[in-house]
Amino acid sequence: VSACSASNFDHTYVTPKFRGTGLSELLAEHALTSEIVQGRKILASCWFIDEYLTKHPYLTRTAE
Repeated sequence: VSACSASNFDHTYVTPKFRGTGLSELLAEHALTSEIVQGRKILASCWFIDEYLTKHPYLTRTAE
């Protein structure tokens, strides 16, 4: 997959103060539905994004 046709989410980080608040899921949702990734293959090197995609089947590895 070429760099132009894929977006790799290789790392996520939320400050400890905000962990457990749902912020991680909100950020993941926004990132995975952003115009920036539209039409690109989604690669999930990050365990959190990988699990998020598994839990949310309406999001696919290729953003549409």
